[in-house]
Order: sequence, then structure tokens, then C-alpha cells
Amino acid sequence: MTPLLKSLADFMEPTGVIWLILSVLCAGKIRSRQWRKLVLPGAAWLLLTLTSATALSHTLLASLEAPWEPVDVAALPECDAVVVLGGARNPPAASLRGFISWVTQTGCLPV
Repeated sequence: MTPLLKSLADFMEPTGVIWLILSVLCAGKIRSRQWRKLVLPGAAWLLLTLTSATALSHTLLASLEAPWEPVDVAALPECDAVVVLGGARNPPAASLRGFISWVTQTGCLPV
């Protein structure tokens, strides 16, 4: 799937649809110069944009992930099988807490 189609698919998720609706609503209020009626949808649009499309969202997510720091794979005991829950079949391009550095150090990807 091309990056453009992936980006368009993100707008089909509920958050993307709400963001598009708020964007159109705000643009209409700005175009018709209804400044007082722009305050509520504008504040909602700004809050949604800041918490989902900026470094602030990554910072908030990193604070939730902080208690589960990456472990040293070499320090783990040897085992016959590993069960991975959570579906890291298609890992993200970059992670907040060192997934890429772990992959480059160990040279293996989750299956």
C-alpha cells in the first residue's frame, strides 16, 4: 500500500473523521467571519490536533510506557519457545522506547 493510501486510510478511523469534520466546521466559521461561534469547535480542533499529531502525543504515550523499559536480551535465560502477545507482526517504523535500537543490536525481528 502506498504512503498516500495509508494516510487516507487514517482519516477513515473515528479520530480522523472527527478531525476532518472539525476542520471543515472551523474553515466555514472562519470564511463567514463568525468568530464567536469559532471558539468551541476551534478549541476542540486545536486540542485534538495537539494531542494526536505532535510530539505531545509521543510524550504522553512515553510516560505510559516508562514502567516497562526494554530488557537486555542477553541477560534473559535460554528457553525453547517464546510466546509474544500483542501482535508485533508488523512493527512500527519507529518506537518511543528503543524498539529500533533493540532490533539493530540483536539483529532479529518479532515474527
